[in-house]
Amino acid sequence: MAHMKDWRSLARHHGRREQMSDIIQAVAGLLSHQQTATMAAGART
Repeated sequence: MAHMKDWRSLARHHGRREQMSDIIQAVAGLLSHQQTATMAAGART
C-alpha cells in the first residue's frame, strides 16, 4: 500500500512534457524498489 502513495505523487506530474525525463526516472526507481522488496520477501520464505 505504501507504494500507492508514491504513485499518487507521481501522478500529479503526469502530462508535463518538460518533466518527462524526471517522470521516467521516478517510475524506474519505483519499479526497482518494488522488485528489490519482492526479491527480499522471497528470500525470507
